Amino acid sequence: MKKLLVFIFVLFVITTYSQTSQYHPFPDSAAIWNIESDQSCGLFFDIWHYSYSIIISGDTVLNGTSYHKLNVPLTVVTSNGSCNSSGTWTIQGHYAGCIRQDTSIKKVFFIFPSDSVEQLLYDFNLVVGDTVKGLIGIYSADVVQSIDSILIGGDYRKRWVINPCYGIYLIEGIGSTYGLIESSPGCLSEGNNYTISCFKQNSFTLYPDNTTNCDIINSTKNDPPKIFLVTISPNPFHTSTLIEVSAEFEYTDLKIYNNLGIHVYEEEISKKKSFLINRNHFEVGVYFLQFIGINGQILTKQFVVE
Repeated sequence: MKKLLVFIFVLFVITTYSQTSQYHPFPDSAAIWNIESDQSCGLFFDIWHYSYSIIISGDTVLNGTSYHKLNVPLTVVTSNGSCNSSGTWTIQGHYAGCIRQDTSIKKVFFIFPSDSVEQLLYDFNLVVGDTVKGLIGIYSADVVQSIDSILIGGDYRKRWVINPCYGIYLIEGIGSTYGLIESSPGCLSEGNNYTISCFKQNSFTLYPDNTTNCDIINSTKNDPPKIFLVTISPNPFHTSTLIEVSAEFEYTDLKIYNNLGIHVYEEEISKKKSFLINRNHFEVGVYFLQFIGINGQILTKQFVVE
């Protein structure tokens, strides 16, 4: 009986370890990343919302090396207010650059459309405490906060937390959750919000689950984009500030980080669409509100305590 229990325990350890030790390479064909982005376009919290797909579409050779081409078929733009115009319109597709991977060193490289020199895009060898290098970390000093695994398509893949302020992860075989090829904004400025809403490979949606519609965005007939607004007034503030959240945005909780990416405050406020933040919780400085949506969306806003 003891031998049987030992055997079962060993088998469990081996199975668990194998779930996260197998390397999942970056896709080289038949892949779709759908991206959502909110960008400020003026005063009074005017927002441009962008929805687009990045797809792998063919190969090219640069400097004698083979690369896979990335293309954006179409971009759907929605304005919520006085961003020069309101409503929904489209921007025609474009070439977004090219990638190659070296599975022997678990790295992915990228070349911009107007360039011929490759840059490091992803390094899937990072350990806790490493500074993120290459294109993703070029404007920030992001440090790997933690590493865990996430179940994707029946397999466990490694996931790195690199920026808690904006909720940015690196996921093995998928890339950065912050727009795939966008550089991390760090925690020192209010950057644009990017997120991968879904990832599809070989006709199967793998992320965030296998039920999400992840068709290529090629017309305005795709699911219409949603604009989630968070207003902070006054900002900066001395004593307290009022946070107001658009009615359409359902979220589970709120986290607040300082400008070093340290988690300093958390509160369950999923029922609230407006609430006060008092000065007595915080020292003088820059902070980031991070709202966690019920479907995994992450919305980040900056405020300043004087």
